[in-house]
Amino acid sequence: MKVKWKKLILPWISGAVVGAAAVLARRRVKKITPGDVHDIRRNKKRIIIITEEQKNLYLGSFYLSQMIYNCEPTGFKLWSFLRSPVDNDSKESGQRIYHINPVIEFKSRDGEGARFLKEASFYATIHSKIYKKIIPEKLSLNTFIEFHKCHVGGSMNGIESGEKVSSRSPVIYYEFLD
Repeated sequence: MKVKWKKLILPWISGAVVGAAAVLARRRVKKITPGDVHDIRRNKKRIIIITEEQKNLYLGSFYLSQMIYNCEPTGFKLWSFLRSPVDNDSKESGQRIYHINPVIEFKSRDGEGARFLKEASFYATIHSKIYKKIIPEKLSLNTFIEFHKCHVGGSMNGIESGEKVSSRSPVIYYEFLD
C-alpha cells in the first residue's frame, strides 16, 4: 500500500499557513501616535472636540458618522476625600468639570447632506488615553478621549459617579473658543 504524502501534508501545511496569518494579523495593531499634548488644567474656554469618521448603523442603514463634543467649562471642581492636594500637584485646585453636549453627525452617502443627532448632555471631567494610560486634563490629536461623569450641584464641588464615556474613534480636531 502506497502512502500518498501530498494528500497528507498539503492540508496540514495550508492549515498552518492560515493559522500563522491569523496570528500575525492580530499582532499587527495600528499604533496611534499622539500629537502635541495640550494641558487644559487652567482652561476657561469652550472646547469643541471632533473624532474620526466611522461606520454607524442608524435607522437600518450604515452611515459614516463622527462625534462632535461641545465642552462648556463650569465653575465646578472635582472633589474627593481620597485624593488630597498634597498627593498630586495637578489636583491642587481640583479638576475642572465640563458640561458635555455630544452630537453625532451622520453623513449621507452622496456627501450632499448630513443629519445631526443630539445625545443626552452630562457633566464630566476630560481625560485622554495616551499609550493605554488615562491622563486627566490633557488633549491630544490621534488619541481616544474619555469622559468621567460627575454629579454636581449644591456647592462648587462635584463627585465622580463612576460612569465613563469613551470615544469610539480617535480625536482628529479640537479647538478652544471664546
